[in-house]
Amino acid sequence: MSNFTENAIKRSFIRLLEKKQLKNITIRDIVDDCGINRSSFYYHFQDIPALLEKIIKEGSDSIIRKNANGTIVECMEGVIRFLQRYQKSVIHVYKAVDREVFEKWMEHSCDYFVSSYLDHALAGMNIEEETRGMIKQYYLYLVTGFMIKWIDSDLDEKRISEFLILLEKTGDITALCRLF
Repeated sequence: MSNFTENAIKRSFIRLLEKKQLKNITIRDIVDDCGINRSSFYYHFQDIPALLEKIIKEGSDSIIRKNANGTIVECMEGVIRFLQRYQKSVIHVYKAVDREVFEKWMEHSCDYFVSSYLDHALAGMNIEEETRGMIKQYYLYLVTGFMIKWIDSDLDEKRISEFLILLEKTGDITALCRLF
């Protein structure tokens, strides 16, 4: 029952986020939409930012699982499809907070995604910790910068192909490891 309620809360939140900006969604809106009481919401989530973070982490984990044996390009294509699927929600979150807050949140989300992907991609490779750190920073800057610019352009399709071409040319993690 608990998992059912948590999923209902997440679905309601996403449904509401498709219609209005994040700053205009209240816990009351969410509980009314999914037909639960406030205490049920608070049993599962501390607040709306915690709910949003959980949705993002679960989305990232799902994308990484589906592309676990693929390249970083295939993994990023999964992220792009995910964001396109929830385009209105992404834009509503972006427009609801100030730029600095959004960029910190995006960096945090991209850090989670890149770290999780690299943990899998570099598993079993004998790579020094310093090298792992530099590779992580490289992809973190690349992915975060793209995501911020892409969302800032209202998810303009032209930016996707440019980014994927760049990522394809720099996406061979094994070759990147040899540079260090």
